Amino acid sequence: MKRLDMYGVIDAEGKLSFRNKQILDEWIKSNPGKKVLVTFSEDRKKRSDLQNQYYWGVVVPLVKSAINDLGNTYTTENIHDFLKTEFNCDEVQTESGAFLTIPKSTTKLNTLEFCDFKERIQQFASEVLGIYIPDPDPYYIENKQNLI
Repeated sequence: MKRLDMYGVIDAEGKLSFRNKQILDEWIKSNPGKKVLVTFSEDRKKRSDLQNQYYWGVVVPLVKSAINDLGNTYTTENIHDFLKTEFNCDEVQTESGAFLTIPKSTTKLNTLEFCDFKERIQQFASEVLGIYIPDPDPYYIENKQNLI
């Protein structure tokens, strides 16, 4: 059975409508007798490919270089784990009152959450590591298609 993702809108009266209901109807007809899982969630724009490229190509390497210049030998994955633990985590309080820091996946960040994550890392890098992490180059982003 091929997976089908459908995007819809719930109107003011609470009625759900799909952009192309015909595709859904055809999918249902082509899968008679099958068990299916229906999941509803809010459609959020995940971080962009450019944001991902910037994070792995600029942010992580600069932080890694600065930390390793202090005499360490951390890998790219070590630095990523550190950054998400420090700047993308949940604090959970145990029954004894202790707090646990649980890192969250950065792949689940939407575009605005990613910007906030990036800004916290930039501030840390400046204040603690004494390095500057530039914002993404707007010229590159604007002209990326022309550069390929």
